[in-house]
Amino acid sequence: MNGAAQDCNLNSIPDSCDIGHGTVADCDGNGVPDTCDLATGVAPDRNENGIPDACDSVFLRGEVNCDGIIDISDPVYIFEWLFLGGHDPGCLAALDVNGDVEHDLTDGIWLLQYKFDGIPPPVAPYPACGVGSATDLEIGCESSAPACTRG
Repeated sequence: MNGAAQDCNLNSIPDSCDIGHGTVADCDGNGVPDTCDLATGVAPDRNENGIPDACDSVFLRGEVNCDGIIDISDPVYIFEWLFLGGHDPGCLAALDVNGDVEHDLTDGIWLLQYKFDGIPPPVAPYPACGVGSATDLEIGCESSAPACTRG
């Protein structure tokens, strides 16, 4: 290296200054602007929202009550939210168990049938935490399940 400060976006401002002044994002804290990580392919962006996947909200489909596990309490939570005015789920995308972009009775039923009748599992991200599709991003996920939080 020639000692010159790195300027990956070629705006004549060192990356460290761009990041330090908040003119570019570095959500993963690696010292490289996110736009450069995306442009070079260092950071994937599966849902094409312009945010590196590592910085998107991660969630576990079907884990709606934020207790860290998928069990009978999750479909109960869905039904309470839908019909009894229960607490809003922190991650609406996690509530869309069948991936049809609707929040309705079928999501709770799907989860019950998966647990007790052996129908196919919820759509990805499941059975591990992950970043959803572009549609999931539109639905929203304000908070990740405890099992999905990063250290």
